[in-house]
Amino acid sequence: MDNKQLITFKLAAETLNFTKTASILNFAQSSVTAPSHPLAMKSEVFLSDIEHETLLLTETGCSYRTLLENACHSVKVYPVNKFEFGSIEAIKQCVIAGIGIAALPTMVVEQDIKLGEIVELKWDITIPPIFTHIAWHKDKWMTQPLKHFIELTQKSFREKLIQQ
Repeated sequence: MDNKQLITFKLAAETLNFTKTASILNFAQSSVTAPSHPLAMKSEVFLSDIEHETLLLTETGCSYRTLLENACHSVKVYPVNKFEFGSIEAIKQCVIAGIGIAALPTMVVEQDIKLGEIVELKWDITIPPIFTHIAWHKDKWMTQPLKHFIELTQKSFREKLIQQ
């Protein structure tokens, strides 16, 4: 787990407002493809444009996939070519290889975008942000590593709030 994920946990815990947390941290979902893909060249991409494209998807029930599928279904778009993966890294590597397009957390693909290995599609829609949560039962026994993880999370969020 990287520092940005820990900051998310901490900020959400301290603000008690997930929408505010997403806004402060600018967490979002990015739809990406290889720079050579025809959709990468378009000035604006519509959901109807992906109906016959290969979608590289996370497992059924994953929030990233659900948001993309719900957006498609809301405009009666039903992509026909879908591959399902259990690994976000596998999806990223397939995108880089030019196999298709994917909707992934921006924080996962931002470095690859900066390196020019993938490009973000210019959607005509906004896919809502994804929230990560941490919760624990206040009356349950916790291992030392779990206690340290929670303390680190809270400390990281406090530092991020101070930076804001």
